[in-house]
Amino acid sequence: MSEPYPFKMKKLLHYISLDGVGGVEILFHELLKHFPDSTIQHYLALYTDSVHGLFRETVAQRIREKKSIKYLGKFKLPKMPHFLRSWNNQRILNTSGAEVVLFWNSIDHDDYLRPQDYRRNSRFVFYDQGTSWYKEENYKNSELFLSNTALSLCCSHASKRILELYHQHNGAKTVIHNPLRPGFNNQGTDAKFIPSPSDRPIRLGIAGRFVHIKGISIAIHAVEILSRRGVDVELFIAGTGRYESSYKKLAQQLNIEKQVIFLGLVEDMASFYSGIDIFVCPSIREPFGIVAVEAMGTGCPLICARIDGLAEVVTQGKTGIGISPSLPITEYEKMGGGLKGLPEFVYYPDLDGIDHPKAIDPAAIADAVAQITADPDVYRDMSLAGIRDARLRFSFEHYLKQFCAALNSVCEA
Repeated sequence: MSEPYPFKMKKLLHYISLDGVGGVEILFHELLKHFPDSTIQHYLALYTDSVHGLFRETVAQRIREKKSIKYLGKFKLPKMPHFLRSWNNQRILNTSGAEVVLFWNSIDHDDYLRPQDYRRNSRFVFYDQGTSWYKEENYKNSELFLSNTALSLCCSHASKRILELYHQHNGAKTVIHNPLRPGFNNQGTDAKFIPSPSDRPIRLGIAGRFVHIKGISIAIHAVEILSRRGVDVELFIAGTGRYESSYKKLAQQLNIEKQVIFLGLVEDMASFYSGIDIFVCPSIREPFGIVAVEAMGTGCPLICARIDGLAEVVTQGKTGIGISPSLPITEYEKMGGGLKGLPEFVYYPDLDGIDHPKAIDPAAIADAVAQITADPDVYRDMSLAGIRDARLRFSFEHYLKQFCAALNSVCEA
């Protein structure tokens, strides 16, 4: 989408943190890099002061001006008294002159916005990438924020339903699925082939931060079950985090430490996906699941929890297998998981309702691996269907058109 786009605004102010590298930050970076040529000017309001090295060049090239809520020049404003940061935030809003203000996965939990800020000429847009699954203690601020947004952009239908069912938010919403990053279109379009048992082990893969919502311990238990069943299998894990040592200890306790390979932070994720046979995503909560889309776009059949937005990625029996969560969270704790960071409620697409989180059964993952690998033709068909599905349903060009149209709709309202 390199041609000029007829925007109905001239200035767009983004609220985001860019000191770390996560799904939201990477999506912002890709959108900024590929934003259509136009007269629009981008402004940046940071919740922190630093910008990660991965994003600095693009920010320098594409952002007209960046400021931090917590800093006035080089001076860090103290947390208390609170009005200092609130005043600074109002200053950023006023000086940008932006017609549209886009909050990337952030609700005003910290009470930086004041009632008069909502009465400005700007239109506020909330871009939900998972933060709506949580409610803060100071929920009145969140309620005020959501009630004053012109539009909520939702990364999935699940996100839309969480806002409606959990927050009772009845404002305007648009669902725009997260896209396959442009770099993944450079990968080949040939289907994968499942190796014969005599060639090498079946390679499972999982990627994400080492936090309890990702269900990494479930995947480790699935490897142990497959091993007991006589299946030669390995699990490659891309990621880092505070519970890494716990997961390594779990693999040792299950006597499968040689079959569970911890890769650490992987920069070249396309190569990671290319090196595995099946991608596993046993998340307890997953607003969308961009890693599942990336894996699918690289030819990996998927085994995922049918929870939240993940159910919108997998086409059951065609691009992978979705497994409905069945284990109470107390069982998840026994498997090496934990409660820290888990939301109170998740969205169950089969019920179109919210309920307390559950975990998928690792034995069900083992069954799904057996089903996918039993017939080489079935595996190949899933691999090819995944490549085509990812590039058709989740193309970046389609995403960009939807995103720009949504921003224009706000200006027209």
